[in-house]
Amino acid sequence: MTADNGPAPTAMTNDIRSYKYSCRKCPIRQRCIDEKGFGPGLKTAIARRFEGRTDTFETWDMLQQDCLLVRQEQQDAADRRYHESALIRRLRAAREEANAQKKGDATPPRDPFISSLTPQTQPIATDQAQTVPGSPTLTQQEVPCGLSVVASQRLVRVPDDGEIVLGRFEHGFSNPPDVDLTFEDGEIPSVSRRHALITGREGRHWIEDMGSSNGTYVNGHLAGLGQSVALGVNDRVLLGRCRLTYSPLASWIVEPDPRVPHTALFVVTHSGLAIELSSKREIIVGRPDPTLGFEPDLDLSVAGDISMYISRRHVKIVSRAGFHFVEELGSAAGSRLNGKPLRVGETPVMLQHGDQLWLGGCVLAYEWRLT
Repeated sequence: MTADNGPAPTAMTNDIRSYKYSCRKCPIRQRCIDEKGFGPGLKTAIARRFEGRTDTFETWDMLQQDCLLVRQEQQDAADRRYHESALIRRLRAAREEANAQKKGDATPPRDPFISSLTPQTQPIATDQAQTVPGSPTLTQQEVPCGLSVVASQRLVRVPDDGEIVLGRFEHGFSNPPDVDLTFEDGEIPSVSRRHALITGREGRHWIEDMGSSNGTYVNGHLAGLGQSVALGVNDRVLLGRCRLTYSPLASWIVEPDPRVPHTALFVVTHSGLAIELSSKREIIVGRPDPTLGFEPDLDLSVAGDISMYISRRHVKIVSRAGFHFVEELGSAAGSRLNGKPLRVGETPVMLQHGDQLWLGGCVLAYEWRLT
């Protein structure tokens, strides 16, 4: 959003340029009103003033005291400073290692930030056959595997054939990742917005760093930028400070039986919020619209700011024979399942434990919790 304020509101006599952003043109004005500590009557009155273009400086002052756009702008600037600094340190360490190797120094200098993450930081050799996707020396992996996030023990299902991006959600970033690790990453971000790419081919998987600030490690070894590294059973993966393991899937995950007592739910991976799915045959997932009197069956506005790109009717969850299927409903921001786009009119896709359902950047992990 630009700082163009447009024409001055009705009954305003002060200088409109004192405001950085226009409340009239603000795309998240209603969210700003909702988050204020005003009573319901005052919130309704403020919204109606904007609808009728009778808003005044007094109206704007109440909202501008804590402008959400300004707050986000300040947060973005702080994040950029942090990640730019981390990336510069990483690139400097790589450059020093390359120079040391040219001189024949067996113990090149190490960056203290990189060394603190893992005791082994030697890049994986690029001439190993295992690092080349599709290498004829590799056979199809017989044991189905997935990524388990150590901090929360949640499963991230990776596609047998396709690609999926791991990272963290950030407001204003135009291409959020398929897997959001914000909750497990902690209060001080170490995972980049688009940190690593997982590629699946015939059941085998490779991981590739996407230019992250803090690096991608496999079994303690730093993967070079843009280098694809084959994953093996029980491999340890480190993204920044977020730890994952590439491990075999349990038999009940590979061959789920709906007769086994369980609870089906979605986990908002950005916050860890768990939402149990109702027993309804069809569940509309989206956001409410008070102006139309619309309430979805599963209201994702409870997820907070990350749900800002969710449509009123985003996807439909259909229950059949004890399983859940997802169907795209023509949302504005789109939907993806394990990195693959969902299209309007396509046959509903069955959800499986560990699936990552991307709804305009808000990622829901589908889970069965055995009871």
